[in-house]
Amino acid sequence: MLPKRWNSLIQGMGGTVEADYWAYGADDFVSIIDFPDGAAAVACSLALSRSGAVQLTTTPLLTAEDMEAAAQRLPNYRAPGA
Repeated sequence: MLPKRWNSLIQGMGGTVEADYWAYGADDFVSIIDFPDGAAAVACSLALSRSGAVQLTTTPLLTAEDMEAAAQRLPNYRAPGA
């Protein structure tokens, strides 16, 4: 569970904590947080990171609809030498 002061920051940026998980391996803790937009997520990440209290990695998650929309926008591209 995230510290209350972090929850206040997240909520202040319009975010909600959807889930928290303890883990082992490269990451010790994983939170799934829903923000209204990418800028809010990055601003929150920067604020927490610059405090020096935590090292963060953010990974935007995409829905199936997001992937379908991206697939519809694929340009005609051919790699050099292909």
